[in-house]
Amino acid sequence: STARSPGRNPQHRRAGRHATVLQDRRVSVIGAGSIGSYLADLLHRSGVRDLVVHDSDHLLPGNLVRHAASADFVGAPKTEAIRDTAARRDPSWPIQTEGALAGLDKAVQLLRERDLVVDCTGDRLIWQLMLAAADIAGVSFLHVMVEGHGQFGRVDICPPLDGCEPLSPNQVLPVLLTEREGGCCDPVSPTPPTAVIETAAMGARFAVRMLAGEAVPPAGESRELFLVIP
Repeated sequence: STARSPGRNPQHRRAGRHATVLQDRRVSVIGAGSIGSYLADLLHRSGVRDLVVHDSDHLLPGNLVRHAASADFVGAPKTEAIRDTAARRDPSWPIQTEGALAGLDKAVQLLRERDLVVDCTGDRLIWQLMLAAADIAGVSFLHVMVEGHGQFGRVDICPPLDGCEPLSPNQVLPVLLTEREGGCCDPVSPTPPTAVIETAAMGARFAVRMLAGEAVPPAGESRELFLVIP
């Protein structure tokens, strides 16, 4: 019914049963790359109104196959590309943008001020920084990543809830990167777009349930996606 929806906008009425709860939650997504773009977009679609995406990278043509933004935003900061793509669909509450995470103090501040922080950078140094910040703040965050160029999708709750043990490591097989980007010669990851989108959806599901106060597996979830045949 209209009385139970977060607004009269037809999109808001279709945002899911958690939308009325999520509209008051404060979320930061660190990393505006492939997973971060889809995860932020899903949270925006689901009703999160106070949503900040943190990154300083720019959108390149090669990013588009695994990114939620359209080709119209090539050359723009990835955070702005995510914001403006979402605003074309629903400008009711724009996604906010900030630069890359700037040190331990900022990480601790985010964990203390936001209802949930999600690390989608895939950067081990950022993950270690967030682990240190979580230890100081006494708050858990979500770490969402694709492993082995699409072999596994993982959502880790860091640290795990209720004193649980962390998820076990996955047996990731090495993948030979044979493609190189023209000009800069950087390696091109063969991660399938479906692996990115499925993992982002896993992370968004955990985020929605945690923000709504629902029970989740205390350490997170790991899922086989595209295993390499030795």
